[in-house]
Parts: sequence; C-alpha cells; structure tokens
Amino acid sequence: MLEGDEDLFEDLVHNVVHQKKRNRKATGSQLKAVEISGPSIVDDEEDTEEGELELPDSDGEGEDRLMMKCWTEADANNPSFSVGLVFPTIEKLRQAITEYSVRNRVEIKMPRNDKRRLRAHCAEGCPWNIYASFDSRVKSFVVKTYFGGHNCHKEWVVKRCTSKWLATKYIDSFRANGKMSINSFGRTVQKDLNLTPSRSKLARARRLIMKAIHGDKVKQYNMLWDYGQELRRSNPGSSFFLNIF
Repeated sequence: MLEGDEDLFEDLVHNVVHQKKRNRKATGSQLKAVEISGPSIVDDEEDTEEGELELPDSDGEGEDRLMMKCWTEADANNPSFSVGLVFPTIEKLRQAITEYSVRNRVEIKMPRNDKRRLRAHCAEGCPWNIYASFDSRVKSFVVKTYFGGHNCHKEWVVKRCTSKWLATKYIDSFRANGKMSINSFGRTVQKDLNLTPSRSKLARARRLIMKAIHGDKVKQYNMLWDYGQELRRSNPGSSFFLNIF
C-alpha cells in the first residue's frame, strides 16, 4: 500500500466509525422517546380504571358491577336496605325508614335529615345505621353506608307509629267495617304489629280515616252554595233556598 493510500484508508475508516456512532445515537434517541411515552399511556389506563371504580353510584356500568337496585312500591310493606339502593326522592327514603322502624319495633332516629342527605341510627349502643345522599349523576338518593345489625330490645311503643301512619295503613279496614270501635282497632294493631298504641293515638287515627272516607263535613257544607248556584244556572227559572239549622 502506498503512503497516500494509507491516509485515504484511515480517513475512510474514521468516517465509517463516525457514521455508525451517529446512527447508534439516533437509534438511542428514538428508543428513549418510546420509553418516555410508554409510562404516560399506562398512567392513562390506570386513571381510567380508577374512574370506573368510583362509579358504583354514577353510571350504568357501576350499577351493574355493584348490583344496584331501585326502590319500588312493592318494597314498601317490607323494607330492607343495602349499599347501592336507589330511592327516587328523599320522601320515599323517609317513608321506608319509618316503615322499617314500626315493623321491626325499633326506635330509629334521623339526626341529619335534609334535602341532600339523610343519616339515621337506632337507639344508643345499637350499631344499626344508614347514610344516604343525593347523587347528581343518577339524579336520585343512593344508600352509601349501611349496617343492619341490632343489639337493642324490641319496643311496645314506637314513636314513628303515629296516628297519620296508622290511618294510612288501616283505611281499607275501616272501609270494610265502618263501625269498628277504638278497642277493636287497638286489638287489630296489636295483632298485626305487636305494638300497643295509646287510646288517644288510635282515636286520632280513626278520625283521620273517617274524614278521608266520608270527606270533611265543613268542606262539604261550604259546597252547598256552589251546588245551589249550579242548579240556578242549569235550570233557569228554578228556585233554590238553603236553610241553616
């Protein structure tokens, strides 16, 4: 090899080696870019899964995953609660708790009870408690926490067994027997619920029932003038006189 040829050979080797280093560096940069983008994709997937786990009271998928159940009127006679139970209104939830309190003969208190949330618990020392709040995503009230165990004793007189509640429950019984006495009414309640409401409470419930069945006498009396005016309008020339005794 000539002296000039050695210089050309060294220059050629130097250029080849330099080109390989550049290619290797470029390849490393591409791999590094892939490695940087990889974790961000994984993070997005983890965020998605976490969002789905927060949907037990939001969308349909979460409801299916936690077996959410909607409250129906058929459940009103024998209410039972569970986490994820959906009530259409706060009034329905209150009615269900009242029904549960009376039928199970336990004193349920609702210290936090407003338009957005409701918390109820049993007597002091009893672990039974429930908490529900309004969820804007399902537009309903959802039971968030619930513990259904009792260690309290049964009551013979429950405050939530009001005269209005009794009137709602036994109006059909009075329709079948309008002459039912207060004593008979009390025995019927004791047989059905194992409760002993006071005589005054039974009397108030009976008055509410009679008013609902036969109507308010004062309102019916005030309608007599409207009835007379309608007779004059529909029968021109006729006379109508109302005597008050």
